[in-house]
Amino acid sequence: MTHKILFIGRASVGKTSLKKIIFENQNPKSLLKDPLKPTRGIQITQYNWLNINLSIFDTSGQDINDFLEQGEAQSKIFEKADIILYIFDYENLKEISQELIKEIEYIYKVMIGINKKARLILIYHKIDLIPELIKNNFRLLTRQIQNLINLPVKPDIYFTSIKEEFIYSVHNSFSEILSRFSEQTLKIKKILDEKIKDYSNILCLVIDNQNKVITQSKSYKYNISLIYDSFITFYQLWEENELETYLDNESHLFKTGDKIRIVKISRLNFLKSNLKYLIWISESFNEIKLDELIHNTIKRLIDAFKKNN
Repeated sequence: MTHKILFIGRASVGKTSLKKIIFENQNPKSLLKDPLKPTRGIQITQYNWLNINLSIFDTSGQDINDFLEQGEAQSKIFEKADIILYIFDYENLKEISQELIKEIEYIYKVMIGINKKARLILIYHKIDLIPELIKNNFRLLTRQIQNLINLPVKPDIYFTSIKEEFIYSVHNSFSEILSRFSEQTLKIKKILDEKIKDYSNILCLVIDNQNKVITQSKSYKYNISLIYDSFITFYQLWEENELETYLDNESHLFKTGDKIRIVKISRLNFLKSNLKYLIWISESFNEIKLDELIHNTIKRLIDAFKKNN
């Protein structure tokens, strides 16, 4: 079975960049340095996420009015879509908020008219541009936006940016969105969150057999540079075709600036799925505690999934 996800929104909001980072392991640093050319028309790409086939419809922001008019183009993009991702940014909301709200309401109307089972989700991208006062209260911002939208069902809102201090938000948001198709991934994330919440400066990544980040968890207390540096390191290894060799070893150290991190790698063969590695990155050099955490987490995962195997 193939699940269809539609990326729609105005020009230059970052739709294709998000797609490239999530599904193609594109390095966000390179995207910031060399922005992608605007998408023209509709780009349809097939991806495999775990054992789930995804058909991603990436639409041109310049043609959004054409896609929303009744006709062949509208039917093509909305028909059989499981999830509609409407992507906007701070500049959109600041300058054309009323127009944007009406557009969201109209997209919902079109979606329900063509496919009542589809789900509308909002992506508030480029949150690095949001004023600091608002940036620290996404829950309030979510309520404010939802209250502006006159719909029978309030859409979920995710906040993302590919800038350094927010790169985690991209993977975390799409992990939650795509996990709607996978009970296994939801269960794994819940266990990881539970196990590492009381530690400091630990990031845990779940990698599939295509070396893509499927889900992740971080300790409640963490250094934001740990997250960004970790993702950039793995992006670079992937681009240089060295990630597979790197993951074959169970322990590493890597240095960025004056920071040294320890990396531990656990195999997930016991899950008997496309999930391959559990990667632990920590700034703490108390290996005994880290190894104990890893041991307890793996044991918890084995216990949770042994009935399924």
